[in-house]
Amino acid sequence: MIFAGGCWRLNKLTYPRLGIPRQDVFAGRLPLTEFRGKRIRVVCVSSGRYERLLMAGVVGLTPKNKIKIKEKITYVFPAIGDHKIAYLGRRYMVIEAKSKANIELYQGSFDSIDLKSCDLILLDGKDCCPIATFNYEPDDKLIGKLVGWSFPETFSDLRTAVQKMAKQNERFSTSVTN
Repeated sequence: MIFAGGCWRLNKLTYPRLGIPRQDVFAGRLPLTEFRGKRIRVVCVSSGRYERLLMAGVVGLTPKNKIKIKEKITYVFPAIGDHKIAYLGRRYMVIEAKSKANIELYQGSFDSIDLKSCDLILLDGKDCCPIATFNYEPDDKLIGKLVGWSFPETFSDLRTAVQKMAKQNERFSTSVTN
């Protein structure tokens, strides 16, 4: 890569000294932070089995209105009333279903989750709705079901339950829309 007029030969010996992860070197993803806001050209000069010689140089400045700014995603959870939060992630929240406040299936609906049939409810901050319910088992296990499904799954802890039910919900929602 050309940084201020030079080029680096990137191979298995140089990447640790540069502080670049090995998988980034061999995948062609290299740190180009000093070129931020500038138009550059990256050229592969040489490649082999274990090394690549890449060069980058400034072509021009990027106009201010063309620079992309990464937006921070904010998630909105439905109103939980006086339910207690059992797990809070960036996108997902699990609440204990011990209160009398209803949790609607989607905003503005008259349908709500039956709070007597579940111990925990998994809420999605992206869709602003509940996606799964969990029940405790006597031997420290959780049984989880997606909302509207009747096929339960057993989980050993809450974190894996949230991850797997979220992944299953994503798969289900993409298959319905296609």
